[in-house]
Parts: sequence; C-alpha cells; structure tokens
Amino acid sequence: MRPTFLIVGAAKCGTTSLFELLSAHPEIGMSTIKEPNFFSRDPVFQRGWEWYESLFAGREAKLAVGEASHTYTKIGIYPHAVARIAEHLPEARLLYIVRHPLVRMESGWAQQVYGRVTRLRQDFNTSLRTVPSIVESSLYWKQISAYRTHYPDERIHTLFLEDLKRDPHGELARCFAFLGVNPDFRVPGAERPRNARAGRTIDEPLGDSLWFSVLRRLAPRSVKSAIRYEIPPAVWDEDTRRWAIERVVDDSLQFLRFYGKPPDFWDFRPVPTGTRLPPEIEVGSS
Repeated sequence: MRPTFLIVGAAKCGTTSLFELLSAHPEIGMSTIKEPNFFSRDPVFQRGWEWYESLFAGREAKLAVGEASHTYTKIGIYPHAVARIAEHLPEARLLYIVRHPLVRMESGWAQQVYGRVTRLRQDFNTSLRTVPSIVESSLYWKQISAYRTHYPDERIHTLFLEDLKRDPHGELARCFAFLGVNPDFRVPGAERPRNARAGRTIDEPLGDSLWFSVLRRLAPRSVKSAIRYEIPPAVWDEDTRRWAIERVVDDSLQFLRFYGKPPDFWDFRPVPTGTRLPPEIEVGSS
C-alpha cells in the first residue's frame, strides 16, 4: 500500500492543519505518522518499503491515501527527495501549501529554535543570515519547479494558507476534487485553528541530554516551568529585512504570477530605504 498523494510542504505553512483536515474526510486515509520523511532523510529511506507501506496499513479501501513531510521541499538539505518521489511514486498527486515568505521565515526560525535544530540561541536576524534553510524554505518557486520537471501541472495543487484561513471549506473542496474524493464533504470545525503552540518556550541547555529529558517528563509542572524560557519574538532589523526581501522577491513574484495571484498578494511593505524592487511591488510602498 503506497500513497496516492503527498503534502510536500512548505514548512510552517499549515501542513499539520492540512493533514488533519484531509484526514477527516471519510474517503481519505492518512499515514499513521504525519511526517515520515521517507524520501528525504537517508536513514529513514534505508528502513525500506515494508516499513513505509506499514504506515498506510488498513487504508486499502480509501480512494486517496497520503502523508505530509515538509522536508520534501527543502531541496538544499535533501537533494534526493524529488528524484526518489518521482521514481517511486510517478503517478502521485502533490499538494503544496505556502504563506507569506517573510512570515514563514519568522515561524520557521521559532520552530528551529524550539526544536533545537540550530542548537544556538541566536537572535532572529543572525539566524536568518547563518542558517540557509530558513530562507530557502521560502523560495517557493524554486522548490515547486523541481517537481514540475517530473510531474505535469495538473497533478500539482498549490494552496495558500491565507486562503485556507479565509475560506477553509472552499479551499478544502478544491483539495478534495483534486484528490478525486467527494468535494461536497464539509469537515466539522474546519474554521478552528490547529497546531497552535500553547507556549513559546524552550528547554534550558540541560534538556538536551537524554537522562535529563526522562527526568523532566517525570517532574511536577512547577519544576518543568523553572527549566524553560520563552522564545523571544522575531523582530526584523532594517538591513536584514532588506536582505531577506532581495532574496525572495523575484521567486515570490514568479510563484504568485504562475498560480494566479496578484503581485501584491503578499505585502512586502514597508520597504526599507534603498531597497530596489520591481515596479509592481514598489507601488504604494513606504
């Protein structure tokens, strides 16, 4: 049993919400693990097909079966993912959900700090310049273009988190139609926010050790709170915002144009002094 579709990203753009919303449809079966990362991470891929197919056991009667791994659109880190997917799932359908690229960077930074991927408590602006994946994951046109060399456009469905929040039932109906299931099914509570982190906190350095992690799980709440600290907000400085805009704006405009959005769908204002942007973005900038 192999999936008929994949949610390939982008990171911090609502992949978990989309996974949960699609899983509510009676004709769709999702993997038992939300993010198998099978095609991207070599150690996982080496577990083999028996392990991967076990994630879809019991879904044989479903019309559409899928999984969601945002690492599939991190081609700079996982360069083999696209080729593996195209080779082993040539008939698959692909869902790609995106959001404002700068907002995605903010959320991506918070997630990487929270998950201790960087293992450095760098401020937001320093991290953007030193952790390439934070910016690269916002290069949506670059990421999806890698798939377009293997898959026809009719088997790639792109949606925007902003639209999903505004009209969840309409966006889900389009997803359902794309996947070949009943588009009239309405997901109960689709308007409810999902995957909202209760508290923006992170373990103190001691939390990186295995023995300490075990002890912390057994500790009372009062002790747990004493060994965590709040993640600081992502606050842009002018130079870094200009630097980030310059790296994503051409990619963003291509992506928006191809998928039928106006060039100002994502507002890059206020544009920092000295930033040279295309005319369609400069209009009304401050």
